[in-house]
Amino acid sequence: WDPVSSKEVEQALPPLGTAPGPDSFTPKDFRAVPSAVWACIFNIFMLCGRLPDYLLESRTTLIPKRDGACNPEDFRPITVSSVVVRCFHKVIANRMSRHIQLDPRQKAFRSLDGCSEGVFLLDFILGHARRNHRPVHLASLDVAKAFDSVSHAAILDVLRSFGVPDQMVEYIASVYAGSRTRLQGDGWQSHAIHPTCGVKQGDPLSPMIFNMVIDRLFTLFPRDTGVSVGDTVLNGM
Repeated sequence: WDPVSSKEVEQALPPLGTAPGPDSFTPKDFRAVPSAVWACIFNIFMLCGRLPDYLLESRTTLIPKRDGACNPEDFRPITVSSVVVRCFHKVIANRMSRHIQLDPRQKAFRSLDGCSEGVFLLDFILGHARRNHRPVHLASLDVAKAFDSVSHAAILDVLRSFGVPDQMVEYIASVYAGSRTRLQGDGWQSHAIHPTCGVKQGDPLSPMIFNMVIDRLFTLFPRDTGVSVGDTVLNGM
């Protein structure tokens, strides 16, 4: 929870093509302000341990998944917060990714090419079984609405279990407690909605937080159960 530097801000600048949040502050507007100024502002956020109230509001647009969509499950919600929050949380996410050690079997939301590695590993396991005339059993788990199903209590608990500084945990707790969004459509806007479950959609911190929650599942997998290849046991991808 050390002070933010100008270099960290520059490494987390919002892409120019991204949409502004409810405050209408665009990435171009953000980049017009010196990084040193944003570093000072972010350090004030850290000192206070919370965001200004207006920055806690997002807007959610419902994108139809198919023609003739009319049921809630037929729409994909896209939530956008202020570019100020997105940059600040990107700074925090970059810090966490450098210090949080996740299980190497975790592939999602990481810098490596997890899909290619997973496909290669699966192909290798099946080929190894065929060549050695050995049976092999695979199980897959697809969690419906995984991002939306994580409780806020679980988020705070897992942050503490990974040794995240108390000040950062308290800050994230305040963000989740005060966050709200408004659904927007063609010329209409809903009242403020306060989500009580799930990681925040469209937030740079969310992939890291979600991976930390999922990491607990890997601790439940027996290390000695899997496909033996030489001295290595493969049991997750």
